[in-house]
Amino acid sequence: MRKKVKRNKWIKFRHRIIFAILRPIFWFFLRIRYGFRYQKYRLPKGPAIILFNHSTNLDPFMVCMSIPGPVYFIATDDIFSVRLLSPLIRYLVAPISKSKAINDIQTIMESLRIVKEGGRIALSPEGNRTFTGELCYVNKAIVKFVRLLKIPLVIHNIIGGFGVHPRFSPHLRKGRMDGFVRKIIMPDEYLDLSDNELYELIIENLSVDELVTGRKYKSKKRAEKMESLFYVCPVCKMISTLYSKENHCYCRHCGLTVEYTEEMTLKSTNPNFTFKTIREWYLFQREFILAIDVESVGTMFSDVNVILKKVIKNKIKKKCLSGRLLINQSVLTVENQNVRKEYPLKLIDSIAILGQNKINFYINNEIYQLKSNKSFNGLKYMHFYHIVRMRRQGVKDEFLGI
Repeated sequence: MRKKVKRNKWIKFRHRIIFAILRPIFWFFLRIRYGFRYQKYRLPKGPAIILFNHSTNLDPFMVCMSIPGPVYFIATDDIFSVRLLSPLIRYLVAPISKSKAINDIQTIMESLRIVKEGGRIALSPEGNRTFTGELCYVNKAIVKFVRLLKIPLVIHNIIGGFGVHPRFSPHLRKGRMDGFVRKIIMPDEYLDLSDNELYELIIENLSVDELVTGRKYKSKKRAEKMESLFYVCPVCKMISTLYSKENHCYCRHCGLTVEYTEEMTLKSTNPNFTFKTIREWYLFQREFILAIDVESVGTMFSDVNVILKKVIKNKIKKKCLSGRLLINQSVLTVENQNVRKEYPLKLIDSIAILGQNKINFYINNEIYQLKSNKSFNGLKYMHFYHIVRMRRQGVKDEFLGI
């Protein structure tokens, strides 16, 4: 008779010790570096699912300040492909791997395993750091995931993250951040709700508005690398003409000058620039790209000095080539004098932005990453891909709010 193989537990005693040791170290670092303050909350014993809004790369550490004990985070597979560091992360805190922007059955199975062992899991249902300070699109699949687990639902808010470290910038500002548990919803409260009601409840409690706090975020480089977020000048409508220096963003073509203030607002002496917030400019940019006739354009975007890597999941990132990146209505291309690699858009399952401006795209069960300098705008490639996907493949694309 074959013996049953006993599977090792995901939850280890060392995780409790490691979290206890690291928590005061990160509290000191986050307070000094990010101006972070938190409210401690003791959850009932047993499993829970924690959802949080995603404003900085260090949000998971901030969530852990409010909630004692080990928390197992669903994290992008990018952190599992860093030589030497990835095995250490897996050993110390055992995060759950998730491919950005695509469904991952393995993620669900590992989450169920942790819940069965009595552990708490956490994730940002946006799956993306905010580009504008407001909540990004949240896939409605989060409702099915919550219902599947049938455990207490904890909503955690982080306020001030976009002020201290907006996604477009490599520079931190001096200001204040806060982290706290906003709401706890027990299974008997949410299981009777309709899918739409539960979805709206999650969105309502995850949403934060940093502009109403009246806080200031000080830096001498407030607007630098804003061109990694914006690729359309709202005055002359030219593409890829923006650049930034210190507290201002400029257009090379029409001479537009925009100041990004300490209050996170936009100011310009140009009467044709009417936006007061980054959100308004972002929405204009989205509408601009939505109006593009993809059938009539040739090469829509291109950039030089881009590095293409193949991501070997849970292992390494292998460099393929460096050169020029191009996208048109049918293909994404990376080329140099010696090599040309083409990836048909119809075969790409998804494109996502990681960190400030890295691009991950998923094709034929493989993951590739595109990376350049801090001024590189990866967002325009992702936006154009979604427009083509919607127009040519007849796919309703909720990612763009359609």
